[in-house]
Amino acid sequence: MTKELKMRPRILIVEDETIVSMDIKRTVEKLGYAVAGTASTGEEAMMKVTQLRPDVILMDIILKGKYDGIETANKIKKLLPTPVIFLTAFFDDEMLKRASITEPFGYIFKPFEEKELQIALEITLYKTKIEQRLRESEKQLKYAASLSHLGNWERDLRTNETTWSDEHYRIFGLSPNEAKITFERFIQQVHPQDKEGLVKIIKNALEKQIPYTCEYRIILPDGQLRWVHVQASVMHDDMDVAIKLAGTTQDITDRKIIEQSLTEAKELAEQAIKLKDQFVSLVAHDLRAPLSVVSGFLKIIKDNLGRGNVEEVRGFVELIIQNTENMARLIDDVLNINKLRSGKISLKKVFMDAYSVVEQAFANLGPIASKKGLALKNEVRPKTRIYADQVLYYEVVQNLLTNAIKFSKPGGTITVFTQHDNPATLSVSDDGVGVPPESIETIFSLEHKTATTGTAGEKGTGYGLPLSLDIMKAHGGAITVESAVGKGSVFHASLPLVKPLVLLVDDDPLSRSIYKEYLQPLNVEVKEAENGAEALELLNTFAFHLVIADVFMPVMDGFQLLKEMRGNHKFDAIPLLAITAKPDLETGEKVFRLGGNDFISKKGDGYDFIARVGRFLV
Repeated sequence: MTKELKMRPRILIVEDETIVSMDIKRTVEKLGYAVAGTASTGEEAMMKVTQLRPDVILMDIILKGKYDGIETANKIKKLLPTPVIFLTAFFDDEMLKRASITEPFGYIFKPFEEKELQIALEITLYKTKIEQRLRESEKQLKYAASLSHLGNWERDLRTNETTWSDEHYRIFGLSPNEAKITFERFIQQVHPQDKEGLVKIIKNALEKQIPYTCEYRIILPDGQLRWVHVQASVMHDDMDVAIKLAGTTQDITDRKIIEQSLTEAKELAEQAIKLKDQFVSLVAHDLRAPLSVVSGFLKIIKDNLGRGNVEEVRGFVELIIQNTENMARLIDDVLNINKLRSGKISLKKVFMDAYSVVEQAFANLGPIASKKGLALKNEVRPKTRIYADQVLYYEVVQNLLTNAIKFSKPGGTITVFTQHDNPATLSVSDDGVGVPPESIETIFSLEHKTATTGTAGEKGTGYGLPLSLDIMKAHGGAITVESAVGKGSVFHASLPLVKPLVLLVDDDPLSRSIYKEYLQPLNVEVKEAENGAEALELLNTFAFHLVIADVFMPVMDGFQLLKEMRGNHKFDAIPLLAITAKPDLETGEKVFRLGGNDFISKKGDGYDFIARVGRFLV
């Protein structure tokens, strides 16, 4: 394509009569415009608009296919602001009413003269340029107004009439079209605690004929509280008589919030320094004890080199290893707590089966429980769906089970279960020694060391429960405990209950209905889109957990949708399951190459569909 062709206005012709379409194409090119392309149906037009980005669309109103010209123009308007000129051989009031909703740039009646077409195109192109400039100017003006948050006002001292600028109305949460503002109406919006002081300032300025500056709070009609900064002065006539009080009002709420945040941050920082000093002392104490043990045994080994008993030395070495492992666990817990609290660990939430998580923890801790003569019971129902970071949530479950094992007596039972009406809360119950009432408030506190020796002399770092609580808080959850000394404890790890939100993308309504029917047993919420463009709009509005998309669709197909999703950090982690009527190797490879997670044939049955979807939603 030459540079000259690129500079010429590009026209898309939408006409279902081939001969008419060719004739319009010749006329357009003869008039010096470039033909970006032609389309014979509304669906094809929508696809070509997104691909070709024409400057103007010549749209026949009567089209064959799913959409007529008016419906097509309306859908295109939602995608792009491309101007449309309607072509028609027939027009009535009803059609005019429908067409006007799309805000077309003109109408041309067929058959038409070249000059009519040229005039319509030139007017449309000129109006488009003007509208574009106006939009840019409006955007710049709005941006400047929002940056300054500055309104101006005047109060006529002779008539008591008050005049506000549009921005001043906005600051007070009012419309410029509202009833005329009076000084009394203005005072009503001033915060009750600031009203008396402001009236005194104004009265003093008027009596002494001096300017004033002040800051006060206002209450908007919706109840919102805002801070404003006002500068005002008295205006005089030629006889030096005060006639007006005029000034500016600036919204300084953001500044006040920052000032308040800085004050709070300073107080929190001072508190954090105190807590950190206390925490460092605790950690230093906890590290000093095993280090002293290691140092002591190393000195004994050194003093007895060459004359010590080999078995005795081996015992010393085993104790050294145990103490260094304890120190390593302590350091790991402290580092993990620090990472969570400083935001250095980002959660990678997925749907998973709580039953399987417990089974995995049982497999890991089973030998320790068996050695102590404890029974482990998993009463969580299979396929109990939870939404959490897999690694961090497992850490919580393992910590709670480790504690239960540690404080249970030989022959006891540890049970893990969920409430029937609250499957997102996992409970770990034991019949061990229990937690004293005075300790329940501090066992989750990092600043209060609560490490206690287990019933078989087991040692711990004392930081497992604080770490677990931080993990649950990061998920928006919590950990609570019920306990009775001598009877045992129940720890409850609660997560927010999340229902999967699935986006179903297919241009065929019947196919979407079938997939929705398949999804019903999985207890999910479903939203629908007809093409990739609609899907992207919904993705920007809702937090989806899974996208199921047809590969071949008009306007924007599944491949392009996948590219857009993987190119946007907001959507790149959302799994996408591609559906295709052409499940060959080439299609599958393309899906995976673009970042898709799986693909399934449209000819497949519901069992295969549920099995593949279940990988992402449990």
